[in-house]
Amino acid sequence: MNRVMVCPIQAAAQKYPDRIALYDINQTLTFSQLDAMVTGTAAALQARGVVPGQVVSILGRNTVEFAIVFFAALRHGFILMPLNYRLTPADRRRQLSAADCRLAIHDSEFKAEAADLGVTSVSIREIISDDVQGSSHSSVIEIPLEREALVIFSSGSTGRPRGVVLTWGNLYFNALGSATFLPLGPEDIWLAVLPFFHIGGISILFRTALAACGAYVMPRFEAKGVIDVLRQNHISLISLVPTMLNDLLGEDGDNLLRGVRGIILGGAAFDAALRQTAAAKRLPVLTTYGMTETTSMVTLLDKSDRPDLWATAGRILPYREVLIADDKGKSLPMGERGHIMIRGDVVSRRYIGERGTERLPDDWFDTGDIGIMDAPGYLTVVGRQDSIIISGGENIDLTRIETVLNAISGVKGAVVVSRKDEKWGRRPVAFVEPSGADFPEERIMGEMAAQLPRFMLPDRIIIVRPLPLTAGGKYDRIALQEQYPDVFK
Repeated sequence: MNRVMVCPIQAAAQKYPDRIALYDINQTLTFSQLDAMVTGTAAALQARGVVPGQVVSILGRNTVEFAIVFFAALRHGFILMPLNYRLTPADRRRQLSAADCRLAIHDSEFKAEAADLGVTSVSIREIISDDVQGSSHSSVIEIPLEREALVIFSSGSTGRPRGVVLTWGNLYFNALGSATFLPLGPEDIWLAVLPFFHIGGISILFRTALAACGAYVMPRFEAKGVIDVLRQNHISLISLVPTMLNDLLGEDGDNLLRGVRGIILGGAAFDAALRQTAAAKRLPVLTTYGMTETTSMVTLLDKSDRPDLWATAGRILPYREVLIADDKGKSLPMGERGHIMIRGDVVSRRYIGERGTERLPDDWFDTGDIGIMDAPGYLTVVGRQDSIIISGGENIDLTRIETVLNAISGVKGAVVVSRKDEKWGRRPVAFVEPSGADFPEERIMGEMAAQLPRFMLPDRIIIVRPLPLTAGGKYDRIALQEQYPDVFK
């Protein structure tokens, strides 16, 4: 059966032409205006020889123009591949080669970087157009749900990023499922500050378009800037990772975050100290769990859920299934810890440039994470499968060490990794970012020794100011290995 859906921009433009679709500090677009720009921009790309099924990359920060290109790609049928502007030129060229991409769109800030990609590049200003002359879509635009729409590279916090291919259906069912727990109305404005080359950022555009409500686009995360936007605009929803929330709390003297309808929080562990602060401020936090391969959210807390459930990632959304399995893929009873497996309409079927990795609709996707599902249906993410090391015959959970570190007063963040050891096999090493100036390592080790067995104590504690982050706001373990090669010899 060939499943189709109506283009959400066309549908919103016809039903709510004057409703705000996108805006930023400089401009506002209604759905009628956005529809014209999507049509004109798609025509401009067609005039440059872009055909359905072709991969086109885009290099730039979050802008309204970026969003227009995204919707033009969806409507015209070419596959959009947002590039991470924080990667090295070699990494970006590698991604372009894997996707057989021959055209790169760029904004003015990254003109020089685009020229170094080794493919034809064009300024985003040259293709953005609201000229619909000769272009007509008075008839309903129906798009197959199986049509491939995006290539989003995974965060790469624990390894080389992989190009995840997402379809219209993946985006559509992700949005439908999240709307059951978090319905969107005409008054809603979702602050889009997560980068659009991250699935957590670009999926906001699809959700708001499908609900015919607005998205406020910010080019970068900066805590003071976000608080200013909250003060000056009616923002109802905001997606963040915990490090972003922590930074915002330091700037939000008026507790403006309490006034939004929902703070969707995911991407990394929501540690106890941050939970306590957020609860004291009575923030409307909705924890979530998902990844690029699942088109972002798989689980989500409901707005009626209590803060004591913030340690969980919420309950399973529709169009997804979650299985907690043992090492052989067999289902485990409720309350037991095991591998988090996912399947459903939101799961990607393949990686770009990786033959033999295709998944069938009924295949379970192994997330690489360990979790527990309780009887009421709430998922707790314990950590990564590779966070368990064997040291001298003892199992050491690196995530547990991180949890203890993050609970120590004066610790802003911590990352625990393992390194080879001739005697023990593997041993833990901790990288710690203090929240203040003076922070003796002896005090850290002393507090850890009171809570952990001796064999779990890290061999070294390395103070880092600041801990490196990926573009998605996660701690970047690969960057730490590159910055401290002597530690991992």
